[in-house]
Amino acid sequence: MSDAQYVSEITIGGDAEDIPEGLYPGVLDTIEVRPGVQFEGDFRIWTVKLDNGSTVSGTSSTATGSRSKSYRWIKALLGTTPTAGKSVKLSGLPCTARVEHDAEGWPRLTDILPPSQSSAPPASDPSQAGGDTLPF
Repeated sequence: MSDAQYVSEITIGGDAEDIPEGLYPGVLDTIEVRPGVQFEGDFRIWTVKLDNGSTVSGTSSTATGSRSKSYRWIKALLGTTPTAGKSVKLSGLPCTARVEHDAEGWPRLTDILPPSQSSAPPASDPSQAGGDTLPF
């Protein structure tokens, strides 16, 4: 029996090429470890599902030292400094994804940042503050 999958319909659009450069809210979907082809050693593929429904991926080494990209991304996802020797579950955690286009115009995940603070309460209105605190 064949594992072939047949489809009668294909939806156009919504692919990665439609994602403009910028910052997007999302959640970390998966982290996949693959063997290196051009270089020795494994590497990680980080996939973020954006709130707009698109997905974008980026790569890092498997290193998790304090100067590595993986460490920086883990710290952003956890919202705290990771503890050495501790295992953490990262899939499903909210984040902000920086999307940039590569030389061929394809969007790539270039950074994982902490989730946006847009849900924070608005700053207080200085005109409501007591006393004359305006600088002019």
